Amino acid sequence: MKRLWNWVWHVVPRPLLVGLVVGLCVVVVGGYHGFMDYTNRTEFCISCHEMKDNSYAEYKDSIHFHNSSGVRAGCADCHVPKEFVPKVVRKIFAAKDVWHTLLGTIDTPEKFENHRLLMAQDVWTYMRESGSRECKTCHSYDAMHAVKQGPRAQRVMGVAAKTDQSCIDCHKGIAHKLPRFDEIYAGWMQAFHEGLNKDIKPSKPLFSAGNVVVHADADIESDVLANLPPLMKLDIKAQEKDWVQVDLPEQKTGWISLAEPLSVEKQPIEEMARKLWQTDCQICHVRPKIDAFNALQWEEHLKAMAKFTYLNAEQQQLVLRFLQSQVTP
Repeated sequence: MKRLWNWVWHVVPRPLLVGLVVGLCVVVVGGYHGFMDYTNRTEFCISCHEMKDNSYAEYKDSIHFHNSSGVRAGCADCHVPKEFVPKVVRKIFAAKDVWHTLLGTIDTPEKFENHRLLMAQDVWTYMRESGSRECKTCHSYDAMHAVKQGPRAQRVMGVAAKTDQSCIDCHKGIAHKLPRFDEIYAGWMQAFHEGLNKDIKPSKPLFSAGNVVVHADADIESDVLANLPPLMKLDIKAQEKDWVQVDLPEQKTGWISLAEPLSVEKQPIEEMARKLWQTDCQICHVRPKIDAFNALQWEEHLKAMAKFTYLNAEQQQLVLRFLQSQVTP
């Protein structure tokens, strides 16, 4: 290679050599931009049926496709940076989409739904880390006409503008459907409950992993003495077949069926509650820190947010008990 370069350097006239180098650069740069322009086309993005039948079909029903102003945002407008270096990096990472297309990871509607949350979280994380850079190509805080916004929007957007907050923190499910969080949570809880009631021994305490019913005797037909909330520590006094006797307040004892949600460890319950809280509370806004509220304030806060959450009553109580256990009363 060195010998070839020496020959070119001494034999080829300088003007011609410079022209060749410049021409090569033009070809490379032109080819790069041509490739980028081609792969940025919406037609290219939906050339595989996974995107055309799912993401594109959802996008066509969104305000980014049809709106009163007639401005249409294509796939690249939302998913590809304009700047050179971020664009190249994004294209490199996009290569994994080709790989998963070959593997058939989401080649059926069922597979697509099963992976929707994972794919959405991947995009949300990217947009959050970039400060929703692509969104702000069209939507900037400086260009917003606050007077034309509703009172709540003015208040919230005013706060967001002060810190240049990422749009994706509050605006999810704009161009594509949100995952079915209620079904996802149900699946998580089913797997969680299937892992409970293992290695229960009288010498070890138990923890309630959900709402637990306490009976007067080791009989499902006996009187109900109490309904215990999640994350209650229970000392076992005795065990009779599929029942355990535990201490209750006021020097009482009661019997709990092992069919109830019980765990010999507290950590799995806390991990499940934390997972539900972290996932659900950042669907619509930035998730507050645990120590942002005390125990009473968390109860009031979750009660106010109950109509917006995807958590059912049991899951809400689990999350509330977890949050309250992490802060001062």
